[in-house]
Amino acid sequence: MLLKNIACNITRLRSAKNLSQKDLAEELFVTHQAVSKWENGKSAPSLDVLVLITKFFGVTIDELISECNGDIDFKVMLNDFERDYCVTSIINGTAKENLEDVFFLLKETERERIIISVLKNEYEIEILELWPLLSLKERKILLKGLLRNKKEDEIYNLRKWLRTDERRMTKNYNKENIYES
Repeated sequence: MLLKNIACNITRLRSAKNLSQKDLAEELFVTHQAVSKWENGKSAPSLDVLVLITKFFGVTIDELISECNGDIDFKVMLNDFERDYCVTSIINGTAKENLEDVFFLLKETERERIIISVLKNEYEIEILELWPLLSLKERKILLKGLLRNKKEDEIYNLRKWLRTDERRMTKNYNKENIYES
């Protein structure tokens, strides 16, 4: 938890000053890779570097290690953190942004990871909120998963939004055709 707090606070403070990781590294006489590791929560700065950080940003060590308020812009996160960390922060709910506001920033594989998380009930979102954000390929992935998991209520709620080929998919899984309008 301490690494996560330090990571978040360093990123927040650096972003507030419009500094790149390289800029901060130069100020602290460390490598940009070190700053990246701190911000990704993979390591923490040494005590002497923590003191330099507090002086540079005008904060106390307590502020630096305290729980972060998480006010980091998701676009900044995507640039400064490993993308896997960013997607995980969406799935586990630590990212404060609404999925609708950031979904378009994600790569296809990252979007598919979120869809799979929805299907595994690891990420909660109303299917009707997610549906308009999806490409045709992603819609088929979600629909196949809903059918495989027998999520009839969600499929029923989607019925008026389904394309003809998507309706055919549901028809093949449902002998009573309750999804047809």
